[in-house]
Amino acid sequence: MADEKYIAGDYLVNNPTWGVEDSAWKARKIMEMIQHNDLHPATICEVGCGAGEVLRQLQLRLPEQVHLCGWEIAPAAHQMCMERANPELPPWGLPRWSGALRPPADD
Repeated sequence: MADEKYIAGDYLVNNPTWGVEDSAWKARKIMEMIQHNDLHPATICEVGCGAGEVLRQLQLRLPEQVHLCGWEIAPAAHQMCMERANPELPPWGLPRWSGALRPPADD
């Protein structure tokens, strides 16, 4: 399955920062899209959010009433997300791992 490299840890071996160094740039691009389209989101959810750093960067740029959440299937990335928890972005607002999100196995 394609997602096994994330769950088994292979992706982490080859990408130990999980791309955190690109997160500020990604958050700036998201903010540009939000502003260009005059959007005022109440909630932003990132699916496949990795280490959660894009969400943390968005937290720094958005009004505090915007609810941020994310989903991630990789346990290693989820642990990185927990390191980013803060009073305004508590652990339950950070990405969660859920086996229920995994696609059914091919027969």
